[in-house]
Formats: sequence, structure tokens, C-alpha cells
Amino acid sequence: MIIPGHPTPFVAGSKVLPPEPLPFTTAWRLPSTFEDISSHWVNEPNAFVEDASYSHVSSTAAYSTGNCYFDGYGFSSVDVPENATILGVELQMQFMSTSSNVTEVLAWLFTATDFATEYQYNVSSGQIYTITFGGPSDLWGLAPLPTPADIYGDNLRVILQFRDQDPSVTSLSGRLYYAKIRIHGEGVFA
Repeated sequence: MIIPGHPTPFVAGSKVLPPEPLPFTTAWRLPSTFEDISSHWVNEPNAFVEDASYSHVSSTAAYSTGNCYFDGYGFSSVDVPENATILGVELQMQFMSTSSNVTEVLAWLFTATDFATEYQYNVSSGQIYTITFGGPSDLWGLAPLPTPADIYGDNLRVILQFRDQDPSVTSLSGRLYYAKIRIHGEGVFA
């Protein structure tokens, strides 16, 4: 006999078995908070929407960097069950270098308990890139494994950096259109 809404068969006269965890993937989420830690960004709220608007970074210092934090992705138990096992995190960004030189774009992920391995991508000027870092089974080197509490509310953060490592280059500029995240895992939804 099958209990409606329960993936596990029920045998008459036996105990009701708990539901088995099912795989899930959240919808993509955009941030609601942007913190400019390099003081080189303008129009920060434009990164909170997925449209043609953008945040812009510009610097004229040697070894220029444009650093920022994103958080406020707002995941909750509605998206990720409290009993879930987090299996992977994806970060998708759309950006463009407007410098005359090749720019590195780096991204880190961190939770309330850990700081993750960086991803790096070299970009040429004038082209819009849409890049996805991570994946359905990629936890970015987070240890211990993130729990649902690590990603709820504002606990999940992204650090993004535009940089040029050439000391002879004294300008850096780029555009960030958006930086969105989704979570992959297994869990039992109430």
C-alpha cells in the first residue's frame, strides 16, 4: 500500500516509516545587500536585479582591486528543509571588464562557519561574460559541510573581486550585472 504523499511503501500492520529525503534545487536567488569593501563601486543596487543595469567598479591605483560582499540571499526552510543535506552551491555572475587590459574576476563563498575556495576567471575587455562557478555536487571546499542554518537569511555570503595583478597597469574598470545563487541538496519538506 502506498501512503499518499509518502515515497516509501507502507505494509499493513507495520510501523509508518519516515519519508525518504528527496533531491531538490532551489530557484536562483539575487542578493539584497551589497557592501563595497574597496570603495571603488558605484550603483551597487543594480546588482540586485537581473536586467541590463549594472554596478560599476573603477580604480586608478597600481595592483587595483574592486572588492565587494554580497549577502541577503534570503534562503529559508521553505527553500531548503531544516533536515537537508547541502550537496552543492552554484554562483552565476554576469560581468564585463571595461579596462584596456585583461582582468581577473575572483569569487569566494562563505558561511557563518567557513570560508570557501576561490574560483578565478580571466576576462578580456569589452565582452559580457555569464559564468557559473560551483555546481550540483560542488561545496567549494567548505568543511564541515554547510548546514541549512549556514545558508538561511544573511548567513551565506559571496565575495567578488575584480583585479589586475600587473603593477604597471594603474587603472581597472568593470561592470557587474548580477550575482545569483542556487542550492542543491536532499531533504524532506514538511
